[in-house]
Amino acid sequence: MPIETIRIVGSLAPVFLDRKATTKKNIKTIGRAADKGAHLVALGETLLPAYPLWLTRADAARFDSGIQKDLHALYLAQSVSIPDGHLSPICRTADQRKIAVVPNRRTHR
Repeated sequence: MPIETIRIVGSLAPVFLDRKATTKKNIKTIGRAADKGAHLVALGETLLPAYPLWLTRADAARFDSGIQKDLHALYLAQSVSIPDGHLSPICRTADQRKIAVVPNRRTHR
């Protein structure tokens, strides 16, 4: 049985807390991967809208903090909703380009 070559492309950074712009970026990446003969694209599980990195840098435990409430409201507004169709453009692109797109979840040991 011949050994098949696997091409691996680097990670994709989100447009921080901008679901629409990051979705467009994902679609371009999926297209480029398909053009290069890829059969699979793995996207980071927190790519849309981005990882809430401020949690460890802005004292997120202060629940009554105005800045925390503002940041969480923005994060929620930019989060993915399956019923609202936020992933539909990515799914359509994957279907049209005949490429599998899956969330990639890192596991830490």
